[in-house]
Amino acid sequence: MSKEIKIGLIGAGWMGKAHTTAFHNARMIFGDDMPVFELVSDVSEDAVAKFAKNMGYNRYTTNWMDVVTDPEIDLVDVATPNCMHYEMAKAALEHGKHVFCEKAMAYTVDECKQMYDVWKETGKVLYIGQQRLFDKKYIRAVELINSGEIGQIVALRNFWFRNNDWRRPVPSPEFERLINWRLYRDTSCGLMTELGCHHLQNGTWILRSLPDYITGSGDIVYWKDGRDVYDSVSTIYHYPNGVKMSFDSVIAN
Repeated sequence: MSKEIKIGLIGAGWMGKAHTTAFHNARMIFGDDMPVFELVSDVSEDAVAKFAKNMGYNRYTTNWMDVVTDPEIDLVDVATPNCMHYEMAKAALEHGKHVFCEKAMAYTVDECKQMYDVWKETGKVLYIGQQRLFDKKYIRAVELINSGEIGQIVALRNFWFRNNDWRRPVPSPEFERLINWRLYRDTSCGLMTELGCHHLQNGTWILRSLPDYITGSGDIVYWKDGRDVYDSVSTIYHYPNGVKMSFDSVIAN
């Protein structure tokens, strides 16, 4: 590389740790051709200080705008709750940074469109992270499907079942909605965004088209603990060629 690429991370949680670990492992294989993490931010000073020390960051901050505006940072990695992706990714692009943003792209379709428009205006790289695109099993499966080796696709079935309440411990009640953001509709779209989006990507990847309509339902069947997102969903996507794809998810399996 003619210039060492420096990454700023927003979000020092388990996903941020996963990103940092993956880059460190890649750097051990590919050497200095891989970017280096320089600056990390999180709302909790204790958490971000510990994260920076453990993961080898040079600097840390509790203000994510410090990452976006830092002149040393070339790429911003957004690993925060879904409802924050749009604001952070958009700001990073507007400040001349390349962006890797965890799925989901944003909280609403309108926010996705606005982020897309900003990306086009800035000319920077915007990459939305989807696990399946990096999974050798899925890559090989899609190759076999698209080559015609397994024959015509007439239906797709997807499911993702778990046995947990999706809840994380909180140090005190005021942190409930910040830490357990996945459980509330003002910060989360629930199972359809957290898990369903991966399977929707499978369908569009395999069929090379977008569904034209979807039917489905959801309920809080088991985890009646104050959450307001469903713990059980069942959907059917209809594609223009007539193929239907199902997705079911239950977290009290």
